[in-house]
Amino acid sequence: MDVYKHPDSEELADYDLEKLNVFTVNQVFYYYQTGDYEGHGTMILAMTDGTLVLHDMSHCSCFGPMEDLGLDIAKMKYTTLEELIEDQKDFRMTSDDDYYGMKRVIALFKTINAVN
Repeated sequence: MDVYKHPDSEELADYDLEKLNVFTVNQVFYYYQTGDYEGHGTMILAMTDGTLVLHDMSHCSCFGPMEDLGLDIAKMKYTTLEELIEDQKDFRMTSDDDYYGMKRVIALFKTINAVN
């Protein structure tokens, strides 16, 4: 599994990334920031079956960025990057990119995978 962190992102802890090991993940792209008693960000997982998964890394202080990962893997699957972008155009694509980092993660995905 290859992990790609956006340059403006904070580093995830090893124990957070280890939670991905129980899933069939090929590539991980993320942007994550912490604030006062919370964290926020976006993760896109490229699964070995060719699908993409969108994971919302936002959380309060009681949880961590990988909370609900299994639920997102079950429900937030897309067959193409364009489908993922279209589904999020009224939410994450219009939100403050310093908060969610959706546009940053998509740009990182496109750069690594040489997608226009």
